[in-house]
Amino acid sequence: MWQQVLTDAGLRVLVTDADHVRLRAPSGAEATFAFTVLSWVPSPAQLPRPSAPASLLVVPRATPRLLAAAVDQGWSIVTTSGVALVSLPGEQISYSAPSATQPTAVAHPVGRGALRHRVPWGTLTAVRSLLEDAPLRQRDLATRAGTSQARVSQVLAALTAAGLVGRDTRGYAPTSWDALADWWLARYPGHRGASSYWYSLDGLRTQTRAALSALARVPGSAAVLSGDIAADLLAPWRHPVQVAVYAHRLADLSGHGFVPASGATDATLVLHAPRDPGVWPARPWERDIDGQPVGLADAMQILFDLLAAPARDDAEAATRFRTAVRDRRFANPPAP
Repeated sequence: MWQQVLTDAGLRVLVTDADHVRLRAPSGAEATFAFTVLSWVPSPAQLPRPSAPASLLVVPRATPRLLAAAVDQGWSIVTTSGVALVSLPGEQISYSAPSATQPTAVAHPVGRGALRHRVPWGTLTAVRSLLEDAPLRQRDLATRAGTSQARVSQVLAALTAAGLVGRDTRGYAPTSWDALADWWLARYPGHRGASSYWYSLDGLRTQTRAALSALARVPGSAAVLSGDIAADLLAPWRHPVQVAVYAHRLADLSGHGFVPASGATDATLVLHAPRDPGVWPARPWERDIDGQPVGLADAMQILFDLLAAPARDDAEAATRFRTAVRDRRFANPPAP
């Protein structure tokens, strides 16, 4: 994880939203970087242009030529394999983990192809809506997906041809909920934003209230819960073990009873700044934690996060929650 590499380099790392991270050196030098994450290793000729004066490029690995070319173009750069070159005001940070490896080949065309063929957010959001609120008319799907009716028509035609969606006088609906859910889960890439990881000894409900209170002080940071704590609020089955929060902008929780964690496995609370707008449900889901109203993420997002969570029994929790979503067996569902 690239945030951990920067931490190992001696930097304080604070993700502020899906596109920016603030880095602070022990000397006090700090800057906010616009970051770009590539899942493939570019050649020097394939480097994108920095999007801001302080820009951070994240790649899996980098040859010495790639590192030199990136710095020459104005990038700071970090690799998930353990190398970091970061330019802060008046200070240069250079770090290489003992286990850092360099690639023998630079280009990675498979990764680039995967990026080109990713399913658009609007398509994935339209399918979310069909899974949760069908039947729906084409114009309603377009509104929810934030795309044109023409694009939704193309999506529905493809899903209909695949036998996943049908139409009647009320609108479009899955022909098989489970088959369409499997289609969505197989293609959803995750929120594709950035995350920060936190640990606290407090109970999860106390942690949730503290995190939401901190986020409420950040302008423009609407927050919703996901993962097993959200599943527990909708369809209780077992005690949750981790809090997941999605927000437009993230907060530093170190002054709110938390310490940074090294990753998802060690965290009791995870903050996500997503790129996917479908994380926020079309109809508000709201529950109550100790008298405090809390918003919940889209139900399919909650299911996805359960499946992706590191907890040992989350697969069974996900199966039970999936059944609840399919059968719409939630207490107090949102109003139409």
